[in-house]
Amino acid sequence: DVPVLAAARDTVATLQAGLDAGGEIVVEGAEVAARCDAGQLRQVLWNLVGNAVQAVSGAEQGPGRVRVLVRREDVEAVVTVEDSGPGVPADIRPRIFEPFFTTRPAGTGLGLATVHQVLAQQGGTITLGDSPLGGASFTVRLPISDAPALDGAGASGSR
Repeated sequence: DVPVLAAARDTVATLQAGLDAGGEIVVEGAEVAARCDAGQLRQVLWNLVGNAVQAVSGAEQGPGRVRVLVRREDVEAVVTVEDSGPGVPADIRPRIFEPFFTTRPAGTGLGLATVHQVLAQQGGTITLGDSPLGGASFTVRLPISDAPALDGAGASGSR
């Protein structure tokens, strides 16, 4: 069982220094325990929050904002990382989780692909949307620790 809010706060504490002066990273929500590997959850959070910090750093629209929201929905721990950056253009959204696809000159294109793969191994998912802050929003869903485990026969219930 991994306390998701605590993991998010730990990750943000280490990435806060990378934000431009005046920028902020806010972590909100309620603690929820996810059934996943703690190290892999931290890797996912590090990548998503780090990407959000990069997206808002040096932005022309003023100091950047990154918000991490943690909540429980039914039998899932849900983490949403959103930013006030430029967002993800519609034409590249279908490829955003592909290995080696990048829009950054120094990017490897492995970060979001790795996040996608790690979450799939942990029984989770990730989706991309628009943030109310104006930029991108990535939503991670993981099974909570007190939810019944799914067996190899498939999921019971619906999402």
